[in-house]
Amino acid sequence: MGFADLTECERRLTRLHRRQRRKILIVLIVLAVAIATATIIQASNRGPAESPREACPPLTPAARPALPSAQPVAPSGPVSHSGPGVHATAGGGNGAVTFPATIQPAATSERADREPPPAPVKSSRVQRMRVTAYCPCSICCGRWALVPDERRTFADGSRFDRHARVAAVDTAVIPFGSTLEIPGYGRAVAHDRGGAIRGNHIDLLFSMHVEARAWGVQDLDVEVRP
Repeated sequence: MGFADLTECERRLTRLHRRQRRKILIVLIVLAVAIATATIIQASNRGPAESPREACPPLTPAARPALPSAQPVAPSGPVSHSGPGVHATAGGGNGAVTFPATIQPAATSERADREPPPAPVKSSRVQRMRVTAYCPCSICCGRWALVPDERRTFADGSRFDRHARVAAVDTAVIPFGSTLEIPGYGRAVAHDRGGAIRGNHIDLLFSMHVEARAWGVQDLDVEVRP
Protein backbone atom coordinates (compact mmCIF):
# COMPACT_ATOMS: atom_id res chain seq x y z
CA MET A 1 0.00 0.00 0.00
CA GLY A 2 1.45 3.30 -1.08
CA PHE A 3 1.38 6.76 0.42
CA ALA A 4 -1.55 7.77 -1.80
CA ASP A 5 -3.66 4.87 -0.51
CA LEU A 6 -2.97 5.80 3.12
CA THR A 7 -3.97 9.40 2.49
CA GLU A 8 -7.22 8.30 0.87
CA CYS A 9 -8.03 6.06 3.86
CA GLU A 10 -7.44 8.91 6.29
CA ARG A 11 -9.76 11.15 4.32
CA ARG A 12 -12.50 8.52 4.33
CA LEU A 13 -12.12 8.00 8.09
CA THR A 14 -12.29 11.75 8.67
CA ARG A 15 -15.50 12.06 6.64
CA LEU A 16 -16.97 9.08 8.49
CA HIS A 17 -16.17 10.63 11.90
CA ARG A 18 -17.72 13.91 10.86
CA ARG A 19 -20.93 12.17 9.79
CA GLN A 20 -21.13 10.28 13.08
CA ARG A 21 -20.58 13.45 15.15
CA ARG A 22 -23.23 15.24 13.11
CA LYS A 23 -25.76 12.44 13.73
CA ILE A 24 -25.01 12.41 17.47
CA LEU A 25 -25.45 16.19 17.66
CA ILE A 26 -28.80 16.00 15.84
CA VAL A 27 -30.04 13.27 18.23
CA LEU A 28 -29.05 15.33 21.28
CA ILE A 29 -30.85 18.41 19.95
CA VAL A 30 -34.01 16.41 19.25
CA LEU A 31 -33.94 14.93 22.79
CA ALA A 32 -33.48 18.37 24.39
CA VAL A 33 -36.39 19.84 22.45
CA ALA A 34 -38.62 16.87 23.36
CA ILE A 35 -37.78 17.17 27.08
CA ALA A 36 -38.44 20.92 27.11
CA THR A 37 -41.76 20.49 25.30
CA ALA A 38 -42.91 17.75 27.70
CA THR A 39 -42.00 19.92 30.72
CA ILE A 40 -43.99 22.87 29.42
CA ILE A 41 -47.04 20.73 28.61
CA GLN A 42 -46.95 19.06 32.02
CA ALA A 43 -46.70 22.41 33.82
CA SER A 44 -49.57 23.92 31.82
CA ASN A 45 -51.85 20.90 32.39
CA ARG A 46 -51.22 20.65 36.09
CA GLY A 47 -51.76 24.29 37.13
CA PRO A 48 -51.25 25.52 40.70
CA ALA A 49 -52.31 23.25 43.51
CA GLU A 50 -55.65 24.10 44.98
CA SER A 51 -56.60 23.81 48.58
CA PRO A 52 -60.03 23.80 50.21
CA ARG A 53 -61.24 27.26 51.16
CA GLU A 54 -61.10 27.87 54.85
CA ALA A 55 -64.20 29.91 55.57
CA CYS A 56 -65.10 31.38 58.92
CA PRO A 57 -68.22 29.77 60.38
CA PRO A 58 -71.16 32.17 60.03
CA LEU A 59 -72.68 33.62 63.17
CA THR A 60 -76.12 32.14 63.67
CA PRO A 61 -78.69 34.28 65.52
CA ALA A 62 -80.57 32.82 68.43
CA ALA A 63 -83.72 31.02 67.41
CA ARG A 64 -86.83 33.06 68.04
CA PRO A 65 -89.65 31.34 69.91
CA ALA A 66 -92.70 31.09 67.72
CA LEU A 67 -95.60 33.13 68.97
CA PRO A 68 -98.69 31.04 69.66
CA SER A 69 -101.37 31.71 67.11
CA ALA A 70 -104.77 32.39 68.57
CA GLN A 71 -107.60 30.18 67.46
CA PRO A 72 -110.94 31.99 67.17
CA VAL A 73 -113.81 30.57 69.19
CA ALA A 74 -116.94 29.87 67.22
CA PRO A 75 -119.94 30.87 69.34
CA SER A 76 -123.07 28.77 69.26
CA GLY A 77 -125.38 31.82 69.31
CA PRO A 78 -125.40 35.58 68.78
CA VAL A 79 -122.40 37.53 70.14
CA SER A 80 -122.51 41.05 71.63
CA HIS A 81 -119.46 43.08 72.79
CA SER A 82 -119.72 44.98 76.07
CA GLY A 83 -116.60 47.08 75.37
CA PRO A 84 -113.90 47.72 72.75
CA GLY A 85 -111.94 44.47 72.81
CA VAL A 86 -112.48 43.76 76.51
CA HIS A 87 -115.25 41.23 76.94
CA ALA A 88 -117.72 39.43 74.74
CA THR A 89 -120.96 37.70 75.61
CA ALA A 90 -122.13 34.61 73.77
CA GLY A 91 -125.78 33.82 74.20
CA GLY A 92 -127.03 30.37 73.68
CA GLY A 93 -130.29 29.03 74.94
CA ASN A 94 -131.42 30.60 78.26
CA GLY A 95 -127.97 31.45 79.71
CA ALA A 96 -124.93 33.57 78.72
CA VAL A 97 -121.19 32.95 79.16
CA THR A 98 -118.70 35.83 79.45
CA PHE A 99 -115.09 35.27 78.23
CA PRO A 100 -112.08 37.54 77.41
CA ALA A 101 -111.95 38.72 73.82
CA THR A 102 -108.99 37.66 71.63
CA ILE A 103 -106.65 40.62 70.96
CA GLN A 104 -103.68 38.73 69.37
CA PRO A 105 -104.30 38.18 65.65
CA ALA A 106 -102.89 35.07 63.98
CA ALA A 107 -101.25 37.17 61.23
CA THR A 108 -98.66 38.47 63.73
CA SER A 109 -97.16 35.01 64.25
CA GLU A 110 -97.03 34.31 60.54
CA ARG A 111 -95.34 37.67 59.86
CA ALA A 112 -92.73 36.95 62.56
CA ASP A 113 -91.95 33.58 60.98
CA ARG A 114 -91.40 35.22 57.59
CA GLU A 115 -88.94 37.83 58.90
CA PRO A 116 -85.35 37.08 57.74
CA PRO A 117 -82.76 36.51 60.47
CA PRO A 118 -80.38 39.41 61.14
CA ALA A 119 -77.17 39.38 59.11
CA PRO A 120 -74.03 38.17 60.96
CA VAL A 121 -71.71 40.92 62.14
CA LYS A 122 -68.28 40.90 60.46
CA SER A 123 -65.52 42.17 62.68
CA SER A 124 -62.14 43.43 61.49
CA ARG A 125 -58.76 43.38 63.16
CA VAL A 126 -55.42 45.13 62.70
CA GLN A 127 -52.25 43.03 62.65
CA ARG A 128 -48.59 43.92 62.38
CA MET A 129 -47.28 42.03 59.34
CA ARG A 130 -44.19 41.57 57.22
CA VAL A 131 -45.27 42.70 53.72
CA THR A 132 -43.27 41.66 50.63
CA ALA A 133 -44.08 41.71 46.90
CA TYR A 134 -43.96 39.43 43.86
CA CYS A 135 -44.90 39.44 40.16
CA PRO A 136 -45.85 36.72 37.61
CA CYS A 137 -42.31 36.51 36.13
CA SER A 138 -40.06 33.42 36.21
CA ILE A 139 -37.88 34.96 38.94
CA CYS A 140 -40.82 35.17 41.35
CA CYS A 141 -43.03 32.26 40.19
CA GLY A 142 -40.54 29.84 38.63
CA ARG A 143 -41.97 27.33 36.16
CA TRP A 144 -45.53 28.67 36.59
CA ALA A 145 -44.46 31.69 34.56
CA LEU A 146 -44.39 29.42 31.47
CA VAL A 147 -48.16 28.84 31.72
CA PRO A 148 -50.24 31.35 29.69
CA ASP A 149 -52.27 33.82 31.75
CA GLU A 150 -55.59 32.52 30.42
CA ARG A 151 -54.78 29.04 31.79
CA ARG A 152 -53.43 30.14 35.17
CA THR A 153 -55.39 30.38 38.41
CA PHE A 154 -54.67 31.63 41.89
CA ALA A 155 -54.25 29.15 44.73
CA ASP A 156 -57.93 29.40 45.75
CA GLY A 157 -59.04 28.51 42.20
CA SER A 158 -60.09 31.99 41.10
CA ARG A 159 -59.13 33.28 37.63
CA PHE A 160 -55.62 34.72 37.34
CA ASP A 161 -55.26 38.44 36.61
CA ARG A 162 -51.79 40.01 36.75
CA HIS A 163 -53.34 43.48 37.25
CA ALA A 164 -55.56 42.48 40.19
CA ARG A 165 -54.94 43.57 43.78
CA VAL A 166 -54.15 40.17 45.30
CA ALA A 167 -52.26 39.06 48.40
CA ALA A 168 -50.64 35.69 49.05
CA VAL A 169 -51.29 34.65 52.67
CA ASP A 170 -50.87 31.85 55.16
CA THR A 171 -54.40 30.43 55.32
CA ALA A 172 -53.84 29.34 58.93
CA VAL A 173 -53.72 33.06 59.83
CA ILE A 174 -55.84 34.72 57.08
CA PRO A 175 -58.50 32.65 55.25
CA PHE A 176 -58.94 32.87 51.47
CA GLY A 177 -61.39 35.59 50.48
CA SER A 178 -60.44 37.97 53.29
CA THR A 179 -60.06 41.66 52.45
CA LEU A 180 -56.84 43.42 53.45
CA GLU A 181 -56.17 47.15 53.72
CA ILE A 182 -52.43 47.72 53.21
CA PRO A 183 -50.93 51.23 53.63
CA GLY A 184 -49.29 52.31 50.37
CA TYR A 185 -50.94 49.50 48.35
CA GLY A 186 -54.65 49.81 49.01
CA ARG A 187 -57.24 47.07 49.22
CA ALA A 188 -56.27 43.51 48.33
CA VAL A 189 -58.07 40.16 48.48
CA ALA A 190 -56.47 36.97 49.80
CA HIS A 191 -56.54 34.70 46.72
CA ASP A 192 -53.00 33.25 46.65
CA ARG A 193 -50.37 31.61 48.84
CA GLY A 194 -46.69 30.68 48.67
CA GLY A 195 -44.23 28.24 50.13
CA ALA A 196 -42.33 31.01 51.95
CA ILE A 197 -45.47 32.75 53.27
CA ARG A 198 -45.86 31.68 56.90
CA GLY A 199 -47.45 33.33 59.91
CA ASN A 200 -47.84 37.11 59.89
CA HIS A 201 -46.35 37.48 56.41
CA ILE A 202 -48.19 38.47 53.23
CA ASP A 203 -46.96 38.82 49.65
CA LEU A 204 -48.52 41.46 47.35
CA LEU A 205 -48.99 40.96 43.61
CA PHE A 206 -47.57 43.51 41.15
CA SER A 207 -47.79 43.29 37.37
CA MET A 208 -44.08 44.11 36.78
CA HIS A 209 -40.93 42.88 38.49
CA VAL A 210 -39.51 46.39 38.83
CA GLU A 211 -42.56 47.39 40.91
CA ALA A 212 -42.15 44.38 43.19
CA ARG A 213 -38.45 45.18 43.68
CA ALA A 214 -39.29 48.80 44.45
CA TRP A 215 -41.75 47.71 47.19
CA GLY A 216 -39.07 45.69 48.98
CA VAL A 217 -39.79 44.45 52.51
CA GLN A 218 -41.96 46.49 54.87
CA ASP A 219 -43.45 45.97 58.33
CA LEU A 220 -46.95 47.48 58.34
CA ASP A 221 -50.20 47.50 60.32
CA VAL A 222 -52.68 45.66 58.07
CA GLU A 223 -56.43 45.70 58.57
CA VAL A 224 -57.97 42.27 57.98
CA ARG A 225 -61.69 41.87 57.29
CA PRO A 226 -63.25 38.40 56.82
